[in-house]
Amino acid sequence: HIIRKRINKVAPFDFNVPVDFHLYDRENYSAEKLTELVEKIEPDSVLCGGWSFKPYLRICKSFNEKIPVSVGFDNWWTGSLKQILGTSFGKTNLKNCFSYCFVPGEKQKKLALNLGYSEDKIIKGAYCCDTFFFHQMHVENIESKKNKFPKKFLYVGRYAKEKNIELLWTAFIELQAEKIEFHESSGD
Repeated sequence: HIIRKRINKVAPFDFNVPVDFHLYDRENYSAEKLTELVEKIEPDSVLCGGWSFKPYLRICKSFNEKIPVSVGFDNWWTGSLKQILGTSFGKTNLKNCFSYCFVPGEKQKKLALNLGYSEDKIIKGAYCCDTFFFHQMHVENIESKKNKFPKKFLYVGRYAKEKNIELLWTAFIELQAEKIEFHESSGD
């Protein structure tokens, strides 16, 4: 069961949903009806994508003592004044709503730790592939990659300003230029 915001123009994804999945547009429900829907579903666990939608927080808080309730986020710890103040609020309020944090990696884990979650309540790997497999591939091929590294680059993502694609593109061009200069100066 997936409760979602309507598809928006920034990310107009249209998924082929398997028959045994149920999609609900949250705009079709008042906060009370949304709570009733979740109670009717009787979930075994809940994963909430963020902490800004108050009706979701109320639902998560009501289930948190009964079943595992996780919050997924990709914000990372920057140590800003806003985060420092926010974590004092979050330590109490978010922990009442969520028993676990599901995050992509170490930077996000640091925010979860600052929110008061212990290591055993933070699950890394959101947005990830089989990291063990790819790490093994890295270990097995590191020596050959020192001599011959692939020259192809693939970006998979939205062309959106917040993705900072210009910086990525500029860095790639600079690295290519450095590599060409290195090869010319070394006689390769």
